[in-house]
Amino acid sequence: MSLGRLLEPIGFAGPGGVNRALANLIARSDEFGSVFQSIVSVADGQVLGYEALLRLPERSGFAGAAEAFTLASHDPLLVDLELAALEAHLRSARGLPDVRLFLNLSASAFLDPRFDAAAFADRVRSAGYAPERIVLEISELVNVPDPSRFADLVAPWRDEHFHLAVDDFGAGFANVRLLVELGPDFVKIDRSLVTGAWRHPRKRVFLETLGAMGRRINCSVIAEGVETEHDLVTIRACGIPAAQGYLLGMPEPAAGLAVDVTPRLGFSHPLQDLPEERIGVLTAPRDSVEPCARVGELIRLFERQPEPAAIAVVDGGRVVGLVTQTVLFSHLGHRYGHALWSGRPVSEFVAAHSEGFDSLDTMATVENAAALVKRRPAWRRFDPLVVLDESGGYHGLLPVDLLLTEMTRLKVEYALQSNPLTSLPGSAVFARAAQRRMTLGRDFALGWADLDNFKPFNDRYGFGRGDSALLLAAETLREHLALGSDDLLAHPGGDDFAFLAGVEDVEQRAKRAATAFSERVQAFYDADDRRAGGILSIDRRGARRRFGFTSLSIGIVLWRGEADIDYRRIVEVAAEVKAAAKKVPGPAVFVNARALGERAIEKSRAD
Repeated sequence: MSLGRLLEPIGFAGPGGVNRALANLIARSDEFGSVFQSIVSVADGQVLGYEALLRLPERSGFAGAAEAFTLASHDPLLVDLELAALEAHLRSARGLPDVRLFLNLSASAFLDPRFDAAAFADRVRSAGYAPERIVLEISELVNVPDPSRFADLVAPWRDEHFHLAVDDFGAGFANVRLLVELGPDFVKIDRSLVTGAWRHPRKRVFLETLGAMGRRINCSVIAEGVETEHDLVTIRACGIPAAQGYLLGMPEPAAGLAVDVTPRLGFSHPLQDLPEERIGVLTAPRDSVEPCARVGELIRLFERQPEPAAIAVVDGGRVVGLVTQTVLFSHLGHRYGHALWSGRPVSEFVAAHSEGFDSLDTMATVENAAALVKRRPAWRRFDPLVVLDESGGYHGLLPVDLLLTEMTRLKVEYALQSNPLTSLPGSAVFARAAQRRMTLGRDFALGWADLDNFKPFNDRYGFGRGDSALLLAAETLREHLALGSDDLLAHPGGDDFAFLAGVEDVEQRAKRAATAFSERVQAFYDADDRRAGGILSIDRRGARRRFGFTSLSIGIVLWRGEADIDYRRIVEVAAEVKAAAKKVPGPAVFVNARALGERAIEKSRAD
């Protein structure tokens, strides 16, 4: 197959009117504008990047950029329009936060000689961006009949450190073979597979499969079209790590963008309650040198301290450079290298050959550190991180292999303890979080909730609708009771949920959650059952009777620093209070009125 046959247009050449309209539009490319939409980690709300979206000038002759590109896909001016859009995006992207920038291109652009990898890398740098921060999204506008040949074609862009993404996977011409041959860094799931997936079991299975596939092939999966909290909860449960959509951020000019959308996500990060996640405890003090030290001294230090294979250069307690063993020996190992450098100050070597370093403070989390490593250029991805103390002084070095080991341990631990449906933490994480608050002496409310009449609902409608009810319960509790950064919602198992929240107004918030759930859950019932007020089913005694709508019963205990009581006793009291709430038909919230501590335990025993 010739190179010219590598790509197949999706239609015939458009009428002359379309071509003239496109030519007129491209002639006005200096009037093009750009907006940017956030791509967000669903684990912690941090913005991973922004997709650049074109905005056309007024009276362009097109309803919008989407229509222009669709019509251009049938026209020879497609690449001209795409190149003009790239220029507009690079102009508008100045001042964006230091994250990735996603730029859309059809496969046709990579065949055009004007779109040269090295030249585009220079253009990106002149706009203030490093090529490794750019992700080239291959759109579905043009088919790629030979993905293997296309993978060879885009190799120069990889050599220039650009990242690649397959856009709109599951729609158009984005196909599995392209993923296999191209090995993209990102794959974006088409919105048609994401929007409404919470009520579509087959979509959820597909999303779960894509999430697992991404982890296996080291490809970040992004769900497009996340527009409701139902969508967000579903993709989290399916293991999709990143999302994009109106719920998480509208397309906006660069000046108005947020870098953290945690409040919109509403999920507290469960691993943040584990003290072992802070990188300070993983870091041991390491030898350092002053800038005036001789380069030859570094060799002796590396012989005494082989790991981590780097030495910090510290001036007045502040890190001013990092010398890695690889860089040092590459320059000392050639014929005159040792004689040239061994007697000179380390500061001169750093100025001439250092590739920079990355630093975090001791309270940064393992996930913060992993995200920083992932953003690095490939040639220094495995350099150790410089860890600073609270005052900004040198604390030590964190080897990347140790970081990855700890990250894996935490992820496995969390996965084993998390609920596979809601992705909420389980009882062990919840217990540690509560015990940590007690150790710190911080007041909190501990609540225990479960669903009334859930078994007959599940028996009547099946696990698919039962799972939807559980997801709704998780979402509703989160909306009302996991609002602060210190709040935590957990799913110990079955239809039980637990939460830690501030004591202020917690009873009213819990009542609003229970009421909201009762209103929403009725949508899961068939019309006949809704009219009848519930489901006919068999109770535990074998009698047939009508069960009302499933609802939330919540028991709450307030802890305000009482001594002589442990976490287990607080949970026991919460379970007792919840049991009292369950005796009330429909949604109910009870708050413990007894004193905690030794007297409460004695009273309980006397009862």
